Amino acid sequence: MAQLEKYVTFVLDKRHVALDPRRSGANRGVSIPAKDIINIENPKTGVINKRIAVYNPSNGQRSIYMDEWNNYKGEEDFRLISAPKITFNDKIMILDPKRNSMLIEYLRAMNSNGSNPERNPNAEVIFTEESEAKDAEERFDSEELTHKAIQFIIEAREENLIQLAELLGRTTLDRNNVPLNEKELKMDLISHARRNPEEVLEIINDPRLETRIQINRAFTLNIIKFDKLTRQILWADTKEPVIALKVRKGLLSKDVLVNYCCESGGTGKEVYNDILYKLNGEIGDDYIVEENPDVIDSFSPNELVQAAKDAGILIQSGAYLFLDDKKAENQLAKGKGGVVKMIEQDVEFNGFNLKSYLIRMLKLTMQSKITDE
Repeated sequence: MAQLEKYVTFVLDKRHVALDPRRSGANRGVSIPAKDIINIENPKTGVINKRIAVYNPSNGQRSIYMDEWNNYKGEEDFRLISAPKITFNDKIMILDPKRNSMLIEYLRAMNSNGSNPERNPNAEVIFTEESEAKDAEERFDSEELTHKAIQFIIEAREENLIQLAELLGRTTLDRNNVPLNEKELKMDLISHARRNPEEVLEIINDPRLETRIQINRAFTLNIIKFDKLTRQILWADTKEPVIALKVRKGLLSKDVLVNYCCESGGTGKEVYNDILYKLNGEIGDDYIVEENPDVIDSFSPNELVQAAKDAGILIQSGAYLFLDDKKAENQLAKGKGGVVKMIEQDVEFNGFNLKSYLIRMLKLTMQSKITDE
């Protein structure tokens, strides 16, 4: 096996595995031309030059490039020269670099070699080069990306997991429409990360991630909505446009709003600040009670927990949530399956109902802000 590493292997592309019907037995195979016009970029000037590459060992050639031959007359030689066909037997060609260095050089330079980084992208891929070192490097890079994505998911807090799941288009509910607990959510996201680590890392490494999360929350909490008829992004309470731009077909309204807030200078920052103003419980969620007091009653368990945390009613400590109310704190500690499940299942302990308590406290908090203003 160690000796095989010295050989160079070229393999037919899957679309060309049909063997040449004119051949039979051990000689059956697929033939490719032994001359090609290739583009080579000058590393100093960046200029791309066309060069004629030929493989014809019968003429005692010392180079695959015709412009390096003696008595080279130009491109007309390309049409006149006779070159043998190169045949792939049984879909694969294994070459010894010591004996076939020129053929290896020619195959690596061909436009039909899918492994050639300088190939003409418009040319059809007929074969590729196998490389154990390259394959190992690609596998390592893929494993490293997967590890980074999974590590982020393992260490992330539950609220960040929910936002990541929503940005990835993953559900946060099980088949019975019950919110997934933290470990269930992590396992679902880890499975997704194994299939597509690049997508996960693209989201978590996006410098606009925080903007994207807050805008996603604004849509989830019905602060902002997308009108499919007018293709505009509107404030849910006033029905006024958030931005003047209309969302073109094929684009996502959330992406359009994120790009606007991040790339439109001062105007974009003003819009984002308006979103935060309506979203952030510390500044004022009074528009919810003032314009639509029934919104809180229709909050999902996740939305209710998030709103309670924003308002300081629920306090995060590591992976645990505590009520900012000593009398109710012990009741919360008796809950099993997490705060979200307690709300979903409408759990009650000795007359204490967490869902009703959070709704009541949120309304009192918001109403007090309206009174203060």
